[in-house]
Amino acid sequence: MAEGSPTPLEPLVVESASFDEETARQLVEIGVGLLNDGAAAIVRAVAKKETGDDKLADEAANAVRMSEKIESAVKTGGVLCAKKYAVRMDYAPELMLGGGLIIWAGQVSMSVKALKAKGAELRSKEKLKEAA
Repeated sequence: MAEGSPTPLEPLVVESASFDEETARQLVEIGVGLLNDGAAAIVRAVAKKETGDDKLADEAANAVRMSEKIESAVKTGGVLCAKKYAVRMDYAPELMLGGGLIIWAGQVSMSVKALKAKGAELRSKEKLKEAA
């Protein structure tokens, strides 16, 4: 280049990183686990509230978990969709952290709600005993 000629501009098209399939698999694996745990916690809380039966609540919670075939289909489809739509895996840590914290917070909230309901029930029974 001749002296005093302008410096060439940097390319406008930024190349994206290649698809990180291992991170996608980990993300989908964690996501499916969070979905299963979240669904089980919700169903357990509802079953416990409606029936008051711990055993039935546990059975109901286990029954809503994905079967192996469904889980396999969701995991495979999740990874393939991430690849097809070029999902940026550089945000995977934030997604995993956020998803985990949201599900955990929901579980804590449901547990606190169930404990409060059980406490009110026990206090009510105690008052009835004292009145009798």
